[in-house]
Formats: sequence, structure tokens, C-alpha cells
Amino acid sequence: MSPVQTIRALARLARPRLVERPWWRWRYRHGLPPLDPELGRRMLADGDHPDWLARLERSVAAAFVPGGVPRGPASEAADAALLSAADRACAGIAEVLGSGPVSLGDPIDWHLDFRSGHRWTADWFWRLDHRDLGRPSDVKVPWELARFHEGLWLGIAYQQTGEARFAAAFAARLDSWLDANPPGRGIHWLCPMELAIRACNWIHAFTFLARAPEVGERRWARMLASLVWHGRVIRGNLEIGRHVGNHYVADLVGLYHLGALFRDSAEGRGWLRFAERGLECEMQWQVLPDGVHFEQAVSYHRLVAELLLLVVPVGERLGRPRSAAYLDRLARMVEFTGRTCARTVARPGRGWGRRAGAALHAGTRAGGPPAPARPGRRGPAAPGAAASAEPRRRRCALARRAGARVRRGGARGDPRACGVPGGRVLRAARQRMPHLS
Repeated sequence: MSPVQTIRALARLARPRLVERPWWRWRYRHGLPPLDPELGRRMLADGDHPDWLARLERSVAAAFVPGGVPRGPASEAADAALLSAADRACAGIAEVLGSGPVSLGDPIDWHLDFRSGHRWTADWFWRLDHRDLGRPSDVKVPWELARFHEGLWLGIAYQQTGEARFAAAFAARLDSWLDANPPGRGIHWLCPMELAIRACNWIHAFTFLARAPEVGERRWARMLASLVWHGRVIRGNLEIGRHVGNHYVADLVGLYHLGALFRDSAEGRGWLRFAERGLECEMQWQVLPDGVHFEQAVSYHRLVAELLLLVVPVGERLGRPRSAAYLDRLARMVEFTGRTCARTVARPGRGWGRRAGAALHAGTRAGGPPAPARPGRRGPAAPGAAASAEPRRRRCALARRAGARVRRGGARGDPRACGVPGGRVLRAARQRMPHLS
């Protein structure tokens, strides 16, 4: 980047932290208004039309690839795993951060860390302290549940089978979350990255469930209204601190999706333009010329690669493609990802650390959420693995030279079988998007 571009980029980073966030907090110092079900419809071009939902479905289909990326090759194993995961979601059973199968109860307590028993209050999010080290709790447990990965699984299962129970389960879970989390209240409004991932999952779930009568116009209208506040909270509380990393990229990707959804409104177009500029800048700042993310952690590299990839098909569909420099560096990220998970690809897991690295849990067919690889076992062989003649030492050496530490075997399993979607999702995208090959 030139000196002028560097100064402009630094100014763009300083303004949200020094001006926009304090102004946003002062503006809403007395709290956010209750959820207005008509708010989201007013952000749409045809929101007041009697057939607004069908028009919204066409508008969303024009911008978003169902599931986030083009589908890869069909797989009976992936379909079976997806249906199994959707069945568990229907039964209210979840596995979070290695907890094992846990019954969430009815209704779900969205503010509870079920492992420690601690429950956060539904106070305004800026008054909550989720980092109290003297209290045995883990806020990532309820956060992970509220990302709504299950919504994508239920949507794809509904599309594949036509069974109403999948749509009904999504409708019940959506109602439960919206009732328990009014705008600005509770821990689920605290971290903009969590809002961004949830927004992406909701939008892509809509691509599969838009016509499901079990969900209906009323729930979709409430979801749209909540998504407006998701965008406003993200835009006013961007995660820019001493270090700018994967959280800020997630914020921008969430704003990009929300801007594309509400592109017929001035506010939505503003989100879209801001996210476009920010993503182009972060691609140059956070991704090194060799295509490795600067945090030099394989899991975070794959997370950022997936996030940066998700906006590519949306931009192409909207006639706002990413720049050649963006696509070139993204292709290098995909190449590095392929070298760190070649030959063996575990099915995407959930959570952070070893299993971090998934914004949308899209499997081989844009939605498989199979169980993570078991410790000490290698993942299933990747399609076309036999054609790869590059020695394993060569692949690991490339990763080490990039600054990434690759664990070999041991209790955490094969390094190339990390519980992340890198190989599966990025390979599907690479097959369908020639400029990433």
C-alpha cells in the first residue's frame, strides 16, 4: 500500500473507535427501543406490498448462493450426517465445545452457560461483564448456541426432505431467541462478531426456508427487524482495538451480508459500501503476500479465508465484484489452506481453538454439519486425494515457513484433519469459481 493509502486506512480504523462508537453509546445511553416487527419491512423496496415475502425471496435469491458457497459434489455420507444433525436439532440436543450431547430444554435458556451453571442477566449489553476471571463461566457456550448453525442444517434438511418438522423446529428456535433477546439486551448483543455470524446464518437459512408455511410472514418480519438492529449494533461497535484481527473481518462480512439484504435502503447501502472498502483494505493488511493470515494460526487462517470467500459470490451476483488484488490474495489463502489439510479433511466441528474456523457450517453440499474428527483419528480421505503426489514433509515445511505450527498426530488427531471446514468448503468454491483455482 502507498503512504497515502496507509494514512487513509489508519484514519478509517481510528474513526470508529474514537468517534463512532462513543457517539453510538451516547445516542443509545438510555437503551434501544423495543423490536418493531415492521422495521425490517420498511427497509425493503416492496416491504408494504401484500406479496412482500415472495418479492423478498426473489431479492435474496438474486444476491445469495444458498448455503454461502456453490455446492460441491454430492455425498451420501454428508447427506446422512446432515440429516442426523438436523434430527438432533429437532430434538433440542446440541454439542458445544466438546460438551457431549446436551438437552437444551424447552424453552432454551439462551443466557445460560450450562457447563458452569452461570446465567447472565438480560441487562443492556454494555453493562455486562463477560470477562470476570473470578467467576467460573464461559460465555462462548451460549454464544456458540446463538450463532444458529442449526438453522442452516434445518433449512437444508427441509429442502432435501420436505418434512415440516425441520421448518417447525427452526421457527420455534427463532421465536425463542427473539423473545429472550430484545434489541440490545443480553450477552448475545455484546460481541459484534457473534451478531455477524448469526446474521449470516439467518440470511442463508432464509434461502432454504422462505416458502415454509411453518415459519410464516410474522416470524420472517420479526427476524428482519432484529437483523436491522444487528446491523446497527455491529456498525456502531466495530471491534477495533489495539489489534485488528479476525473479529473485525467477521464484523465486515456480517455488515456486507446485511447491506446486501437491505440494499434498497440508504442505510443498507451505507453498510454495503463501508464493508466493501473495509474488506479490500483488510485483505491487504491482514493477509500476507504469501496468502497466510497474519495471526499465523491455522484455525484462524481458515476462518478468515472462509469469511473473505463468502462475500465473493454475493459481490458477483450484485455486479460489485471484488478487485483483482483481493481475488489474487484470496487464491493464495485457498492454496495455503489446501496444503494444510490435503489428503485428509475432517468434517467441520464447532467452537474455538482447534475447532475454530467456521462462520457457516456448510459441508460438502453447502450444509453438512457432521461431527468433528475423533481424537487420534484421521478424517476421511478428501476427493481426489490419490492424485496428490506432493510429499507430506513438503506440505508441512510450507506451513512452517509461513509461520504456522502444524501438530502431527497425537491426542489432537492428524494436523490436516482439524475440525474446520477449510478443505471441504474452499475446495467446493475453487471448483465452481475459476478465478480461485
